[in-house]
Amino acid sequence: MASRVFTQGSYLRKCVVLVSSQGISKHSKLFPYRQIFNSRLNHSMSSRGAPEINTNVPKEPNFSSENTVEGAPQHSDEKIAIKLAKLSDPDTFGTLNPQKTKQLTYEKLLDELPDEEGDVIVETYADPETQRHRLKIMEYLKMIDDLIKAKRIRDAIDVLEVKMLKEDRAKPTFHIYNHLITACGHAGYTKKAFKLYNDMKKRGVRPNGGTYTSLFNACANCPFPGYGFQQAKHLKALMDEKSIFIRPITYHAMIKAFGRCGAVDIAFSLVDEMIEKKLPLSADTFCFVLQACISDKEAGFRLALVVWHKLRRKWIKPDIYNYNLLLRTVRECGTGDLVTFQQAIDEIMKGGVPSPEEHKLLDSPASENNSNLPSSQESSSLSVDSIEPSNVSENISPVPSISDATTSLKELPAENRPNLLTYKPHLGSILSLNEIRTPQDRLILLGGVNGILEEMEKDGLKPNDVTFGLLLDCIPPTLTAEKALLSIIKKENIKLRIPFYNSLIKRRALRFDYASARDVMTLLRLHHVEPDIMTFGALALSCRKKGEAEDLLRLMKEAEFHPNIEILGAMMRHACIQYSFGYIVYLMKYVKEEEIEVNELFLKHLQTLHNNAVKAFKILHKSKKTKENANIPDFFRSQTFQESFTMFQKFYTYWLKTIKKDPQVHPWAEVKQKRKTAHN
Repeated sequence: MASRVFTQGSYLRKCVVLVSSQGISKHSKLFPYRQIFNSRLNHSMSSRGAPEINTNVPKEPNFSSENTVEGAPQHSDEKIAIKLAKLSDPDTFGTLNPQKTKQLTYEKLLDELPDEEGDVIVETYADPETQRHRLKIMEYLKMIDDLIKAKRIRDAIDVLEVKMLKEDRAKPTFHIYNHLITACGHAGYTKKAFKLYNDMKKRGVRPNGGTYTSLFNACANCPFPGYGFQQAKHLKALMDEKSIFIRPITYHAMIKAFGRCGAVDIAFSLVDEMIEKKLPLSADTFCFVLQACISDKEAGFRLALVVWHKLRRKWIKPDIYNYNLLLRTVRECGTGDLVTFQQAIDEIMKGGVPSPEEHKLLDSPASENNSNLPSSQESSSLSVDSIEPSNVSENISPVPSISDATTSLKELPAENRPNLLTYKPHLGSILSLNEIRTPQDRLILLGGVNGILEEMEKDGLKPNDVTFGLLLDCIPPTLTAEKALLSIIKKENIKLRIPFYNSLIKRRALRFDYASARDVMTLLRLHHVEPDIMTFGALALSCRKKGEAEDLLRLMKEAEFHPNIEILGAMMRHACIQYSFGYIVYLMKYVKEEEIEVNELFLKHLQTLHNNAVKAFKILHKSKKTKENANIPDFFRSQTFQESFTMFQKFYTYWLKTIKKDPQVHPWAEVKQKRKTAHN
């Protein structure tokens, strides 16, 4: 259904306005319609015995039905004029006659007028009577939900934009928009999520709390942090301007968005804002704050320690996710500058929190006058400014260091081990802060593997396979440390999944312990764990020779896995480093035969090899003329190498013309595509 907006100067518009607003008067210039009205008025009064009224109107062409030839079609304007006259009849007020109850309204009469040049069509939704024969909102919602579960986001959006709005002309609700915005947010389609939000407002659908939460999640998952930050900042300003009430779950999404986009100071200030508004803080709140700490690769570990003790002072019990995120800061983040780190450690150690048992004593009447126990009633501000050093002395008290902290840690009594996680944090007497550079150094500050597990046990938590996967990345890269961790896992009776074993293979391959890396496959069979494609990708790092690569590719075929370009790229890296042209040509032929699209990294390995060889030959040729020693490896001088490179160069030129290259796809390419019809 559509309504028309008429332009000025339209003759018919003037007719309708005058008739509908003033009726047909004596002075009206609409002679045909006035005469029709007067004739009907005289007829009505004569039937009641009243004298006819002499209107003294000059005769004009009569378009009434009395002067038309019987059976001849009437002009559309004549029909409309008759209907308008009937509606304006002063003697017709109401009737129970069924045929007279079907009188047309002026709005319907406007739609019957013919199109004129300059009319603007304004889209409206289908009338309720028409919508009865279409799908219900819940049916559209189920259709969208099924497509989202199948990861067909574009088709799910088409249900709204094509099927509902264009084909069925059904009015969407906020449930439809929220569902699609949430799906776009999970997939990282930030721009499309905000486009749906703007469309939602234009169509008069009011956003709710879930809409804003989904939009901030879309900013958090944006593949372009700069764009995500700008959108999140704009949305937060809009909510403040409109004084929209923000629930804790929306605050969590905001903290995550600003934290992942690198605005750690804003993420911390949002926690302060929650405290000011007396909104409850929970372990989930600190999960998102720790995610913000992870985004700061320079000083994230220092920030995480401060956040952890703020959590303790709020008497919030950490969960397994808090511990796992803390271990991520151990693995990925540094401590920042030494002075600031020392200041943070001093503040943590001075502001220790009573243990749960001591907290009960503090609440008892007998402990009211006890001033020896530290108080937990202090500022809970999480602003970055409160963490920065203030009036810090440049003289840092030295702490004795050891040459091998890992082995000595087991020999020391528990009270001498450093532990900055406990209720009463301490450094012990084994480390110097200027030596904290690697993940294993940072892990020792938290008490090592045993210290972490003991703190989890105090909080009533049991580590999972993710916890041990993170601990694996933080322990020293030695076979002894890995075996010790595996024994703890066995003691804790933790069932490990395939990601842990993949990390173990990768660690051993990167330190060139290829035999131990392949031994992990025995552990997989022993614990009845099925490998995945990532397992073979980690094993590819250990394939130094052509025979090892052939064995791995054959093993993948038996396991019904198809090699991807990442696995072949790991093999190609080994082949190019060794200038093994037989290995290189084998992989190039395999890629061509299997029709695998090559990426930029794969081509970069080959291009680097080619450029290095050409450069070496130029130096060698120049040295022969000048009779000077060329500063190149000896194998470049051999005749065999030069012949092999010449054959490779010819094949390389031909191969580049025949292979398929992996196109660079934009992260938002799927939702940018426009389709004419919706998915059925």
